[in-house]
Amino acid sequence: MLTLERRLVALTTCYDLYDDGKLVATIERDLVSFTPSYTYKGGKDEYRAEGSFSNRRYAIKSGSDGSLIAQVSKILRVSRSV
Repeated sequence: MLTLERRLVALTTCYDLYDDGKLVATIERDLVSFTPSYTYKGGKDEYRAEGSFSNRRYAIKSGSDGSLIAQVSKILRVSRSV
């Protein structure tokens, strides 16, 4: 079972991800950045998410070379009833 816990004492917003009680990853908000960005570190993997999280528009990039892995955006749907 996966659980996500927020650290109470940390310089920035920081979460620990546990799998059956074992720490498997950390998610930390970057201290200095022009837009909100987070770094995910788990095992050998490292990813960065940056953009507007409140507007659900952000990109997920590889931590090693900065290549784009995923682009997330909220789709606004407008429908007309006739």
